[in-house]
Amino acid sequence: MPSADRAQRRGQRIYGYPEGSAPLPVSAPAAPGLYVVDRPDAPQTELRLGHLSVAATHADTLALSALNYPLGGVFTSRINLELREKKGYTYGARSDFELAPWPAPFTVGAAVHAQHTADSITTVRTLLEQYLTGPTQTEVDFTRDSLEQALARQFETPASRLAFVRRLQLFGWPDDYPLLRLRQLVELGPTGLASLAQRHLRPSSLIVLAVGDARQLSSLAPFTLLDIDGAPLPTA
Repeated sequence: MPSADRAQRRGQRIYGYPEGSAPLPVSAPAAPGLYVVDRPDAPQTELRLGHLSVAATHADTLALSALNYPLGGVFTSRINLELREKKGYTYGARSDFELAPWPAPFTVGAAVHAQHTADSITTVRTLLEQYLTGPTQTEVDFTRDSLEQALARQFETPASRLAFVRRLQLFGWPDDYPLLRLRQLVELGPTGLASLAQRHLRPSSLIVLAVGDARQLSSLAPFTLLDIDGAPLPTA
């Protein structure tokens, strides 16, 4: 993987940041906790739970995308099956390690029925804590099979080929990175992926943002109220 400086130069070139501009565009993250933008009587709550993770240049990045697949990267993932299929709280939920030349977030996202907001937050925390033991062998096998089947589809359309080349240019990844990710998945196995999860998932230090009816979150108080621009509101 290339250095952060090289990735920044690529970001400046591709995203248009001027040479010699400010440092990598990462502001200090908020302190772990619950932050709420109150929308009284809203029928749904938009939820985002996460924490700052690593840059796409990090040596673990490709393995992290494989780690995330059975957690929240596909319809049959743990997070979606629990929140949608088992509990019926949402039409869909997923997680993702965002890719950027600078440290970027790991995020779980869903729009949930308002009355199930608090339990959705608790459920996601529990799922992340459970995942620190890593995926099962069945999940690893499913991820391997899915990634193998997706190899050809990554080059089916001009847009997909452009996205592939863009990752190579922006992140300095090797041009066989899809195969490298598969090899890392197989080599790590459940035990290695558990170690990876323990290094990169922090369920006890989540920043949780809820945009919805604050009354639905009374059981999780105290929390910080924000205005629509994300600025803290004065306390009463």
